[in-house]
Amino acid sequence: MASWLDKARDNMLRYSSGQAWPAVMKEWSVTGGFIDSHSINKTCELCDNEGLRYQFQITNVLTHYSLWVGSTCINKFVPVFVGGRELLGEEKEAEVRKIMAAARATSRQERAKSVLAQLKIKVPDRFSDPKWVANLDVGYSASQLKMIAVLCKSHRITFNSGDFKINTRKANVVDQIRLLEPWQYFNMRDAIPKSRHKQFDAWFAAKRTK
Repeated sequence: MASWLDKARDNMLRYSSGQAWPAVMKEWSVTGGFIDSHSINKTCELCDNEGLRYQFQITNVLTHYSLWVGSTCINKFVPVFVGGRELLGEEKEAEVRKIMAAARATSRQERAKSVLAQLKIKVPDRFSDPKWVANLDVGYSASQLKMIAVLCKSHRITFNSGDFKINTRKANVVDQIRLLEPWQYFNMRDAIPKSRHKQFDAWFAAKRTK
């Protein structure tokens, strides 16, 4: 049985102009295309590995074939350039992680926009203001996100707090978080910056013991 490395090599040769390995790897590049399937049912079109959630598009600059692949195959087979310079080793791996983080952030924002669009239809008196979308990058107050979560539940809209942000730079928002019930906090924890998790985890752990 061929290994995933053999399959990736064979597929890359099949869709490349040259036939010399590993020179054909230079024909391929990352396009920036990205798919989040929201489940682990996708297959890497380079190595045939199954169980992927995230796929990244690569294109051959000579044959113009495009494939949707996993990040491991990008690290292993596809050149990554920044400012015209090819990245290698740890530097390349760091750039691939950066590409993945940016793609996931885009996916989260698209899901958040979808939630707001559905709420605009279900509750137009509250969500017709374009500021709801405009403030996605800045973040909401804890009270605003709590309202979104409650309305999503009542209208059967899929809600994931990690798709949103709570703006903890404002003192009144920090106060709002501290007033939450522990279960409410842990339901919305993914919207809070990770740098504040330790602080709030300790606060609610103490609150539970009172």
